[in-house]
Amino acid sequence: MIENIRELNKVLETEPSAVALNILRGNSNFYLLVQ
Repeated sequence: MIENIRELNKVLETEPSAVALNILRGNSNFYLLVQ
């Protein structure tokens, strides 16, 4: 589970084919990672 932008960037650096979507829902912020 990705908690913040820093972790997200690490995953994207190691997985160049990954696509990250930032989902805002109310006061919640979700990151969806698709490989």
